[in-house]
Amino acid sequence: MIKARTISQIQRPLQGDAVGRRKPNPAIFVPVDVRARIVELYQGGMSMRRIGELLVSEGVESPPTTIPWGTGAIKAVLDADK
Repeated sequence: MIKARTISQIQRPLQGDAVGRRKPNPAIFVPVDVRARIVELYQGGMSMRRIGELLVSEGVESPPTTIPWGTGAIKAVLDADK
């Protein structure tokens, strides 16, 4: 029988430099003018996916995420603007 009572006791602790660190919010890497444009496009009715496609097609540098201008990055910018 497992003696651990919670999931945190079952999970292995992080090793080395990763201890206690979180990934930074992608929104902090986005310039203010690009953030304003993303908010404006979203409020104008454009979807997050379409905004991302537009920014990629225009060659706007994306924050360091797994998918360049993915919906996660767009959502982070929109959430940071609230």
